Amino acid sequence: MGDDGYTLAESLAAMMVLSLAMGALWAGVGAFSSLQGRVAQTLEGPRRERQAHSALNGLGALLDHGGGAEARALTGEPQRMQFDCGRPRPCGAEIVPLHDHDDLRLSDGDARRTMALPKGVRHEFRYWGDQEEGNWPPAKPSLSRLRAISLREAGSGQVAPAVIVKLWRDEPVDCVYDSVKQGCRL
Repeated sequence: MGDDGYTLAESLAAMMVLSLAMGALWAGVGAFSSLQGRVAQTLEGPRRERQAHSALNGLGALLDHGGGAEARALTGEPQRMQFDCGRPRPCGAEIVPLHDHDDLRLSDGDARRTMALPKGVRHEFRYWGDQEEGNWPPAKPSLSRLRAISLREAGSGQVAPAVIVKLWRDEPVDCVYDSVKQGCRL
């Protein structure tokens, strides 16, 4: 026999070194994959909030166009709101709790769509007139007008809302304000 090959012990030692290197590499890939999943989940929450903000702004525009919440007879609760938008079905939004997140279901009177809200928290609508309210119209009647609708974490009195939709206060959306006349131009 010549010296052309490796002995059994040398072959086993080489395979053991390779397997240890592959094991370390596989552990590194697993750690990177776990980190990537956590980063993606962290970035998903703000993306979902932006989508909800855009969708609720669209509903706010429908509410504004035509005289605001009073003219549109908006009724709102912590989990749903609805108003007459002059279309076949009422316009509105509803928060639907699911296993690990909430869904936001929107209706613009013609079509409906659903979007997921950030995971790990429950959400609610809040209504802003002269003060924050859980329901609209408020239980104590006042001269207050609905000025904004917010979407926030349920039961979080101290936490800032995730989404705020401001409504037109005094003039309709298509108003061209005349500072001399102190009103809308026709």
